[in-house]
Amino acid sequence: MPWLSQAGAVLDAWYPGQSNGTSLANVLFGKVDPSGHLPVTFPTSLSQVPASSAEQFPGVNGQVLYSEGLDVGYRWYDAKGLTPLFPFGFGLSYTHFGFSDLRVTPTASDGVSDVQVSATITNTGSRAGAEVAQLYLGDPAAAGEPPRQLVGFKRVALASGQSARLQFTVTPRDTWWWDQDAGGWTQSAGRYDVYLGDSSALADLPLRGSFDVAQTAGARQVVVHAPRMIQPGQSATVRVRLTKGGGDETLHDVILSLQLPQGWSQQVIGSSAFPSLSSGQAAVTEFKVTPPSWEPATNEVVHATAQLGADAQRQAGVTVGVG
Repeated sequence: MPWLSQAGAVLDAWYPGQSNGTSLANVLFGKVDPSGHLPVTFPTSLSQVPASSAEQFPGVNGQVLYSEGLDVGYRWYDAKGLTPLFPFGFGLSYTHFGFSDLRVTPTASDGVSDVQVSATITNTGSRAGAEVAQLYLGDPAAAGEPPRQLVGFKRVALASGQSARLQFTVTPRDTWWWDQDAGGWTQSAGRYDVYLGDSSALADLPLRGSFDVAQTAGARQVVVHAPRMIQPGQSATVRVRLTKGGGDETLHDVILSLQLPQGWSQQVIGSSAFPSLSSGQAAVTEFKVTPPSWEPATNEVVHATAQLGADAQRQAGVTVGVG
């Protein structure tokens, strides 16, 4: 946008459809407060884009180079210290908003429980409007993750001078990263930084906090074993195994379960609940599953889930032929 400095404001209407004219008029004449935020990053030039070469897109000789790794989208700009034209999540309106009173509880997490984040947002302008509050999480350096990643957002409409208290939940899933060597999801011990504001740019994230994870549950992997073929109306044994490798946090109230196609039945062989699971231990449960007698010859997916109490933690699936 080489003409940007000559414009008082920029309104991007995206794809408004048949109500385009009415929508633009309502915004331009102030009947409606514009409150959209960018779902992508606007770079200053092509050289800033993560995939700017022919090898990266569209590819050469049928091969595409994914050299950006984990730094996809706004993560690339943050990781490389690049200042884009407009960052992911950016958006203005006819009023102004302020953020205050960030609270993170608990500040010391066990790695398997939720962390609650709350803050106050205030319309400090002279007219009503809406804002989109965005919560970003930064992992410990040992995780090798991007500097910050979006874990939650909430849109709130406020009258002039009005405030609202926003609540966010950071779940254990938000702290996971994939351990290629262990073949499972894991998490890193250390400090997790919390950022709250209205875009992915650090300048637009005025509220900062953190919580510590002293112990982690280590890499966990769910594997489901099932026969390649099951006859309609006949039972077969499906085994679900949750393996916990490394880590120093004990998993409590582990429950293994199956999610079957419609019409299938199951029966647990033994127990599917485990009070605790320490490092290096595995939880194994067998299920007797039966497809309906009217099931046609087809391929179906059997899903297995490992839960910690009421919270789903791991899931795997396997394709089974019926015929």
